[in-house]
Amino acid sequence: MCRNLTSQKAKLTSDLNDLQDQLSAGKISLDEYNRKKADVEKQISNCDTKLTDKQQKLEQEIAELQDIKEKVNYYDVAYVRFDVPEIKVKPPKITERPPRFGNIDDWTKAQNANISQQFHNALNSFGKTVMDAAKNSILGERKFRLMNQREMEKLSEDYHTEKYLRHQQVHETLDLLALFEKPDTAKLVREVAVALMGGRYVSIPCAGGGPASSETGWDGRKKDEENEDFRLRCWLHAAKTVKTS
Repeated sequence: MCRNLTSQKAKLTSDLNDLQDQLSAGKISLDEYNRKKADVEKQISNCDTKLTDKQQKLEQEIAELQDIKEKVNYYDVAYVRFDVPEIKVKPPKITERPPRFGNIDDWTKAQNANISQQFHNALNSFGKTVMDAAKNSILGERKFRLMNQREMEKLSEDYHTEKYLRHQQVHETLDLLALFEKPDTAKLVREVAVALMGGRYVSIPCAGGGPASSETGWDGRKKDEENEDFRLRCWLHAAKTVKTS
């Protein structure tokens, strides 16, 4: 979008120089020159305003992208933080009384073996709890990362679509400006555009009109469409309609 605005500004600047040459050659009057010059300078000013806004937004998006890249670097090295589960295991203990008669060494040996088994069981139980918590944390981070990746892919698709539409819009705008060079045609384009902005159906002799949309109609306003985009779309459609007729 920034490149498109820069290109549009360069063309307007070139048009301004052409007007100066036409005035010097006596091809246009001073009044006509002043009128066209004011119009072109206004368009250049609008380009500067939009360009500043888009560049600020671009810087913000670059900062957000850098933040995402830093997070991805953590994911690539499997750096995942999680809370260690609370220890909930029973401590080993002696389960039998010592014998009054007999070999105390055998009893001690049996109790030590039992305590050792209890200790290993407790460690295994706690270790499994920790591993399950780590697994859930890693899966959660992976899910979050994949979700961000899908969002970035969707943003990339939307960006390329918007870039293509803006490229088409530049050519359509140039056609619109070319039609304005003829007074009669310019008057007709203005009438059609004003009718479209008012939501009225436009019928032009020898013109096919356009296919109707299931949501708004070919000359209707789209849902959540900004005023500026709606007006520009009306102007471009008016130019197409008049050019076709």
